[in-house]
Amino acid sequence: MKVKLLELIGSQCLSLDEGERLYQCLYPALKNGETTEVDFAGVETMLTPFLHMGIGKLLDLLGTEAVLGRVSPVNIAPELLKRFNQYIDRRGREIDQSDAHGFLEEVFGEDELTDSGL
Repeated sequence: MKVKLLELIGSQCLSLDEGERLYQCLYPALKNGETTEVDFAGVETMLTPFLHMGIGKLLDLLGTEAVLGRVSPVNIAPELLKRFNQYIDRRGREIDQSDAHGFLEEVFGEDELTDSGL
């Protein structure tokens, strides 16, 4: 499957609503194990809210490995690719920290992992 952002969203990929449109296109295919190309030809601007809803939501639901293995950005300008990759890296770190925090809560049976009660 190929999603052309210029046709789906336009040259400015900015908002949560626009990211939701991308998510709605990608999720069914990815859930079924299909690979998808996201064509950035003609996209001039891309902001974090768009990425958060369009890609971040997929990362949360399907995992980083599945998303990165099945979504390929193509025809993407170098500065947009850099922003895309930085977002993926940042979300990966946030997910890892959240997983580690959850693990510690399970191990120690505490909701708060601070020393404030000492």
